[in-house]
Amino acid sequence: MQRLLITAATLAVLVYALVLGVKLLAPRIEADLNGRLTTELAKGGQLWATTQVQGREVTLVGEAPSTEAQTAARMAVAKVFGVAKLADLTTLPGQVVSNGLVISATTVAALSKAEQRAKAQAEGGYSLTIEKQGEALKISGNVPDADAKALLLTLAQTHFPGAQLDTAGLEIVAAGAPAGWRSAAGTVLFNLTNLETATATLMGREVMVSGTVLAADFAETAESRIREALPTLYQVAFAVDTAAPVTAVAPITITPIAPIAPIAEVLPTEVVTASAVVAAKAIDVLATPAPKAEVKVAVAEADFAAVQPSAGPATNAATCAGMATVAQERLMFGFDSAKVRKADAAVVSRVASVVKGCATAKLEVQGFTDKTGSKTYNLWLSEQRAEAGMRALLRQGAASSALSAKGYGETTRFGKTQRAANRRVVFSAK
Repeated sequence: MQRLLITAATLAVLVYALVLGVKLLAPRIEADLNGRLTTELAKGGQLWATTQVQGREVTLVGEAPSTEAQTAARMAVAKVFGVAKLADLTTLPGQVVSNGLVISATTVAALSKAEQRAKAQAEGGYSLTIEKQGEALKISGNVPDADAKALLLTLAQTHFPGAQLDTAGLEIVAAGAPAGWRSAAGTVLFNLTNLETATATLMGREVMVSGTVLAADFAETAESRIREALPTLYQVAFAVDTAAPVTAVAPITITPIAPIAPIAEVLPTEVVTASAVVAAKAIDVLATPAPKAEVKVAVAEADFAAVQPSAGPATNAATCAGMATVAQERLMFGFDSAKVRKADAAVVSRVASVVKGCATAKLEVQGFTDKTGSKTYNLWLSEQRAEAGMRALLRQGAASSALSAKGYGETTRFGKTQRAANRRVVFSAK
């Protein structure tokens, strides 16, 4: 009997510990799921929608600009890994949610949304500015509500990890936001990752993006992604230039040149090379008045080549041969992260050195993820990792013409149980 009581007590303690553990982990699990849901909505430009997560059950809310947008948001959420149940409480203009049901609005606000927008535009327009400079990210201007502000903060913290975030100038102004404003703002912020410097301004339905990138491909990709995901009726002006990475310049040290000693003091009389003879004859010619007849000095080809100035550093064949070794290098990433770790700085430096030393180098930076999450999301995350690896090489001075980046999505090369090993970037010489 005593043994049974001990066994029962042990089981009770284990069950209690399990329940307690689940309760403690629940907020982290919900936060992770909510972050991935926001990312999936951002990819499709459906940031008018907001997700509310409880456990693995998700409620989708927000006013959709169209029925097509409603469907797209619902499909985006449904395919995210970890969603067990989805409740769609999104509305269209003129609809409201009452007691968990979407119904037609029965009352009209004293000041309609159209009148509010007209008033705001007459007073200077509804605007938002996003500025990115190195590790600093500043967002200022108007947002329509607290949910929109929280959304921008989530995107900034998720996709610009470690950035010095300044949102002091972000103000909630309920009146004046054009339809799709939240989606437009989130789409622009979401796609500034590959820009080294950026200023993005949203004024009404006009979007203006300027800045610099390390490779022209990054500018083209960012522009196409923004254009594809922006809500209908929004117009884009894109002016992004390619700029070389800023590298520190080593100080120049000037070494005093010692006086040139006479030839007889420099060379022992027992050892006189053809080069020394040429030099001595040259001094004699300069010191003696030139005769009318032309003075000809025979010089051995080998010695002549030895004293000529170098034609410049040639491509090191050994360094080009080292392109094969870059396949052994890899960058590792944290869960759901596309940020290159400081611990991998030496890897980046080694690969960049090989690329810089070989004029014919062609290197594909390849990104991978583990199998956690949906295939669509993992493909996008792998692309982000590949582009982050390419940016790191460009900052080390590697030529953009030698590099390309491609994401390959999820893989189980290192086994399903070794997920961390699959979250990587590798390098493939072409």
